[in-house]
Amino acid sequence: MFEKKIKLLDKLQDCARKAGIAEYQFISFGTLLGAVRPSLRRPQVGEPYYSRGFIDWDTDADVGFLADKFHPLQRLEYFNYCHEMGMMSHWTRPAQRIQKRQDNEDILWFSAKLGKNKCCQWFFFEHKGYQFHSKGFNWTAERKFPMRRFPRKEGIQALCLGAPAKFFDKLMPIEFEGLTVNVPVMAGSLLDFWYKGWAVPKTGGASAKKIILVVDRWKEPKSWKLL
Repeated sequence: MFEKKIKLLDKLQDCARKAGIAEYQFISFGTLLGAVRPSLRRPQVGEPYYSRGFIDWDTDADVGFLADKFHPLQRLEYFNYCHEMGMMSHWTRPAQRIQKRQDNEDILWFSAKLGKNKCCQWFFFEHKGYQFHSKGFNWTAERKFPMRRFPRKEGIQALCLGAPAKFFDKLMPIEFEGLTVNVPVMAGSLLDFWYKGWAVPKTGGASAKKIILVVDRWKEPKSWKLL
């Protein structure tokens, strides 16, 4: 049922190994949730009704990187390997599936795709005790805070969502859908933060929007504001 998703994740791991960043790669968000919590999913032959793995209603996969642990050029190298393996060619407009910092072009996020299956790549960065992820400004403002107005003044370059950095301190390997993947050792605490009541299987939901970082100018971290 999830063969193509598994194949996509396997290819992403291969690209991370080639770029030398596999030890900092981990499954995240709904994919992490499916790996930790027995989820309601349609069972396959010989499989229990409750099982760990990709969640039926989760439309994509999520992979995170502790990006402060490796050189920014390795992000680009990783992206190029993904491109070479055909994981960007399935998009009609590939340029819309990548977000970068405006000052130095470091990749913040991109979405890899294999057939109809997609996987978001999040390059987390640490600031003031939190690990942040972002797709820039418009996506975060419009998709995550549709009822809240953020000033669109010239200078705001990104809105970022954060979680306590201590939850990402150490990664460990686990078995997931026949693959060996990394997860945060404190996955339970991280999921407590992201998804209140996560231990009870249910449909829908989105990660928490408790910690927001407003980036006026990427080059000047002292100007960044925590909300």
